[in-house]
Amino acid sequence: MKKLRRPRGIKYKLIIYGFRIFAPVVLVASFFLFMHSAQSKVEDMKKRSLSNTRSVSMSIALIQDEIKKMSTYMSIDSDIRKILLEQDIESLNKNPMLWFEEAPMETLENLIALNGDIKTFALYPENGVRPFLRGMDGSVNHSTIERIRISKEYSFTKQKPYGMYWCPVQKATRGTFDVNRTDKIVFYREIFDLKDHTPLCFVAIGIDSETFNDVCRNASTGLSDSWVIFNTEAEVLSQAGEVEDKIKLYIQRNIVPLLLEKSLEDSEENDILSFTLDGYYVSCCLKENAYSVVCNVMPTRSYRTFAFQLAGIYTLSLGAVLLALYILLLLMSHLITKPLISLSSGIQKFAEGDFTQHVDISSDDEIGDVARAFNKMVSDIQSLINENYVIKMKEKENELASLQAQINPHFLYNTLNSLYWQAMNLNSEELADNILSLSRLFQLVLSHGQQDILVENEFELIEHYLEVQKMRFGSKLQYEIHLDEKIKKEHFSKLLLQTFVENSIEHGFSNKTSECNLFISGTLQDDMMVFEIKDSGTGMTEEQIEKLFSGDTKVGHDRVGGYAIKNIIDRIHLLYGEKSDISIKSVVGTGTTVCIRVPIQGV
Repeated sequence: MKKLRRPRGIKYKLIIYGFRIFAPVVLVASFFLFMHSAQSKVEDMKKRSLSNTRSVSMSIALIQDEIKKMSTYMSIDSDIRKILLEQDIESLNKNPMLWFEEAPMETLENLIALNGDIKTFALYPENGVRPFLRGMDGSVNHSTIERIRISKEYSFTKQKPYGMYWCPVQKATRGTFDVNRTDKIVFYREIFDLKDHTPLCFVAIGIDSETFNDVCRNASTGLSDSWVIFNTEAEVLSQAGEVEDKIKLYIQRNIVPLLLEKSLEDSEENDILSFTLDGYYVSCCLKENAYSVVCNVMPTRSYRTFAFQLAGIYTLSLGAVLLALYILLLLMSHLITKPLISLSSGIQKFAEGDFTQHVDISSDDEIGDVARAFNKMVSDIQSLINENYVIKMKEKENELASLQAQINPHFLYNTLNSLYWQAMNLNSEELADNILSLSRLFQLVLSHGQQDILVENEFELIEHYLEVQKMRFGSKLQYEIHLDEKIKKEHFSKLLLQTFVENSIEHGFSNKTSECNLFISGTLQDDMMVFEIKDSGTGMTEEQIEKLFSGDTKVGHDRVGGYAIKNIIDRIHLLYGEKSDISIKSVVGTGTTVCIRVPIQGV
């Protein structure tokens, strides 16, 4: 009875020793690393929130400043000021093209188009001149300054410092609009004459409410944070994401007034405030000379969960893997150094050419298995070397026999050349042409012992073969050969096509009394060489075609029957792999078409 091998023990020893010695150390170290990483991540997320809030606040301030500059353009342009200061109102209002003929409003419209966020623009002269109105979203402003003066936005703007006011206007809310089709953030401004502080015009510029939201979303940390933007009156201008009402109310009552007070102190550090409230970390920023308070609201559970997950993964994966690897390497160096030195010495001598090496096996574990595998490998290599030496010797003998076997064909080829010149001397050109075709056929078949030849040489071989066959069939045999120039110089295995041509003649034409037509072509299609042999012979049944592919029986002439065709099919698949394809279609009494598809070498 075969003796049972004992269970392998190294793997279990390493696991047991590792847990006994280092498990407590790993647990304690992982705990402290976890706490440190979690705290660091929380602080990092807070810094990111502050940084993003400052960045968004600056972007919003730039957008508002651009709108403000566009309104300032009304007060500094001389042509526009001339209209705003004109006393003869009736003569101006008679001109329907007033603003385009007397003022550079085309420039203003270009500025509006370049901005892209502006949805409405309204300029109401205080002197009663017809207002300049534009609505890009289908909204319609009031058509007269009188309608504007009774609106709360007009009176509120005039009370503001510098006469400027940013206001949220919801869809369908009228205010300064006859028709308001979209949510907007509208900038209202009363422009005064700097000389005597008399009002010149009232400007209302509405931008898309999503303009501020897009800036906020682009700066989002991806941790379920939300954004809310207030004007200096603590009204909500824009909101991206969900923000609880109690958070907004706290910001309106406490943070906005405090930031407005701090903004007067002219210090970069006073532009932002952060605090934690009811499970949220909030940071609010008001840049100097800005008109909006930007607040980022982040649920503390989001970044704490993320931080704990990151710290846990870092601690458990990196720490445990590094420590476990150190433990395993340390134990392995102690437990398996001795047998590995013996095995390494044997491998070194084997690499130097000593194929008689044999390593002594002193253990029955994994190291012992490696040693046994090495000893078996050395024995197998010795056997392979001996076998390959004998095979090489036999190959040399076969090559010599093959060279000797070519002597007779070469002698026949030279003899045919001599007969060709004798026929030419006797003025028998037809006989000479037949002898020349047969001679060239032998020359191509020999092809200096090469198996791969050019496609054009294979077609030349076929043409000479058909010329020889015409000695048998005479004018009864008609053929046509077409070869694409693109594949003439590609390589192809010799005699693959010739066998199918021979099969067409021997099987398809042997018993036919009428004219025998044969068409042979070679083309390039999608990096594939496609060869087609089409005859007008007796044809085959589906059963006969299946037998050709299986090689179960012979079809037609013995030399080129089913077995020969099956061998050629197998040879094509062997040489050209799975990309190659051979199909045979035939109709009894009509003819047979063979199509061979093989890839170009190297494709």
